Amino acid sequence: LLGIAHILRIHKSWHLTIYCSRDMADRIEKLMSLIGQEKLYHRQINEWLISYIFIDEINNITIGDRELQPINMYSQKNEQYGFILHYSDKKIVFLGDEAIDVLQRDDQDSLSDADRLLCEAFCTDTEKETKEPYKKWHITGKDAGNIGKTLRAKNMIISHIRDNTENKIVQRDEIKKDVESVYSGKVYVPHDNDTIDLR
Repeated sequence: LLGIAHILRIHKSWHLTIYCSRDMADRIEKLMSLIGQEKLYHRQINEWLISYIFIDEINNITIGDRELQPINMYSQKNEQYGFILHYSDKKIVFLGDEAIDVLQRDDQDSLSDADRLLCEAFCTDTEKETKEPYKKWHITGKDAGNIGKTLRAKNMIISHIRDNTENKIVQRDEIKKDVESVYSGKVYVPHDNDTIDLR
């Protein structure tokens, strides 16, 4: 959301298609007004340089040769979507920023057997008393591992780590071990600027 204003300012000749809910489109307009960019925003709207595709109203999005299925994560804070991405013979599932209720969903079958499962992990299981991930609708590394195990994911990519500690590498290694304590597939916990081959 916060990056959209910068994209509009830098790439004024681009046609920007934004995939979001109607609620998020309203937030974009309000943000532009708050930061004094409403003239830029409305000028580009008038020139048809911005269009919205409301993902809460469609079942599938085709981008090139890739099929993307939005997943409403029923976030407790803001309307939020994950996705299932099919490309070639691969399947990637992204569970959004709040994976706390994933194993209570009725559509678990559609999320299962991913080649790559992207899941958040706020902290390790031993830190949950002090960092209180559940109060923020987040989960621990062990919780993420249980999700990967239950959904039979072949590989997991872990994100949204609370990395405000002095040694981020140690913290990420601890979260990786936490995930691996219950999940037997390959676990990636990327660092800044890491590249992960999704093929």
